Amino acid sequence: MSELENVIHMDDQEMKYESIDGESKDLSFPESNLPNEHHPFTPTEFSVGVTNTRIHGGLISLEKDKLEYFANVEKNLKSIITLGTDYDPSFDISEPNIDHQQRTHAESSISRADEVAKHENIITYQQALKVSTDRLEVIYEDKMKYMTLINALSNAKEELEFLKLEVGKAKQEAATERENYKQAINELEEIKGELAKETELRKILERRAWEEKQDLLKMLREPKLQGCSFSFEELKHATNNFSDDFKLGEGGYGGVYKGTLNSVDVAIKVLRPQTNPNQHAAIDGWEQFRNEVEVLSCIRHPHIVQLLGVCQEKACLIYEYMENGCLEDRLRCKNGTTPLPWYIRFSICFEVVVALIFLHKISPKPVVHRDIKPGNILLDKNFVSKLSDAGLARCIPNNMTFDRTVYNETNPVGTLAYIDPDYVRTGTFGPHSDIFALGIVIVQVLTGRPPVGVIDLMERAIKEQKVDQVLDPLAGEWPHQEAVDLARLGLLCAEPRRRERPNLVTHVFPFLKRLHEMAQNVVTLCIKHDGNRNDITPVSFICPLSQEVMRNPHIASDGFTYEFLAIKKWIAHHDLSPMTNMKFSHRNLYKNYILDSKIKQWMRELNWKES
Repeated sequence: MSELENVIHMDDQEMKYESIDGESKDLSFPESNLPNEHHPFTPTEFSVGVTNTRIHGGLISLEKDKLEYFANVEKNLKSIITLGTDYDPSFDISEPNIDHQQRTHAESSISRADEVAKHENIITYQQALKVSTDRLEVIYEDKMKYMTLINALSNAKEELEFLKLEVGKAKQEAATERENYKQAINELEEIKGELAKETELRKILERRAWEEKQDLLKMLREPKLQGCSFSFEELKHATNNFSDDFKLGEGGYGGVYKGTLNSVDVAIKVLRPQTNPNQHAAIDGWEQFRNEVEVLSCIRHPHIVQLLGVCQEKACLIYEYMENGCLEDRLRCKNGTTPLPWYIRFSICFEVVVALIFLHKISPKPVVHRDIKPGNILLDKNFVSKLSDAGLARCIPNNMTFDRTVYNETNPVGTLAYIDPDYVRTGTFGPHSDIFALGIVIVQVLTGRPPVGVIDLMERAIKEQKVDQVLDPLAGEWPHQEAVDLARLGLLCAEPRRRERPNLVTHVFPFLKRLHEMAQNVVTLCIKHDGNRNDITPVSFICPLSQEVMRNPHIASDGFTYEFLAIKKWIAHHDLSPMTNMKFSHRNLYKNYILDSKIKQWMRELNWKES
């Protein structure tokens, strides 16, 4: 066995041994080898494997004969240091052959080794305690994490239960809503069925009402007034006992009221009541009543107001209702009504001339109106003009020409400003008397002024070339040359000497027809830009019988165009034309394709503008 000397150094925190060659080795526990529940302490891990040792503080010299003894000491010392179980207490360090100094020194070494062992044990236990504390902290942290997770899971479970309840409620509500929806669908289907039945019933009722209205109009438009008489009580009921709220104005001999008879709007003219039947006004009123009945009972024309019925009890006349009142009120914009544009004024002049030609040429007895004025020119819902108030009209011989006088009266009648000067001077009248009044009306239409002095005003304007200054500015931008030409025509018609007045058929009608066509072209342009259907419906689009826009226009043998169903029903019951009161040459009807195309294009443009 080689002789090695090692030095063991011990202090408070570590134990090292130092070999003779000066190499120092760490004898302390590595942290990974500290005793714990998984790695128990073993003595062999602390063994240094030396035989001869020099303990710090003294030197033991070994001899050969004592090697065995010190081997045992070393063994026991290692056991003590490493807390081993191989320590032999029976070994007695105090041999008799060892001197006292050596024994003392050995005991001191043993005691020091024992302290070192104890100190190492304390350090070991402290390290083990620290490891255990750290592990406990880790375990506590893990426990807290687990508790947090458990709480989160518990909350999640509660939320899940709550959501399950909510889902259950939602399912119940959805089921209820489905039931309600099904019930609503069923109710809707029932309502649709009832609505379809109601709609069908309404269509039937509307059809019946329309047929009744047509039957009533047919009855009222019969050439003879048989069956068209109404009782005064019916008229009182139709006008709410002749309430002022229904009053339209004053006529030549009484008030005019709006009423409704059998769902048809009508205008009712009532004779002004007189307590004494011998009074002159009452006599004039009855005479006018008889004149209108005599003249209008056999006249049908789109520009003459239709007489629909009479009331013999109180001398009442029932006319068709004209929605836009009279020309006089519209020229004055009474009650805030909108001004008439110039193109509608051109058409009104043309339509009045057409009506006068019809009256002057009607067979078998031509008629002179004798009271042409703006107050007796009425306008329907489409601003189509119609002559009214034929109470002063007179029938004349059939062989009458426009410039011949056939009637004499000592007391001229009519409105003073429109009375023919020849009639005032001589008491004679004829078609030329209506032409004079027409001239005054034409100048009024151009200027919008009252009749008194209007002729002199226009004559000066033409002479001074200032017609534009007297034209009504409310009518819009007048076409200058046409307005001047129309003014000249009006002055020509209003000539004091009847022989200088123009002929309606050969002179006035062609000129006004050209202006009327010009106005219709402007109406078409206005429709394209404004789409105002009510104010500018072309007159040629309206059926003379139904007074509505034609959907299926057809031409009859009298040369006029009608709605097919309307003229077909008329021909089935009448031999005379509703326009000329002359017998139809044949009963064939021919579709007016040109007018039909214009109406359809007009309707498309209206629908486009409205949409």
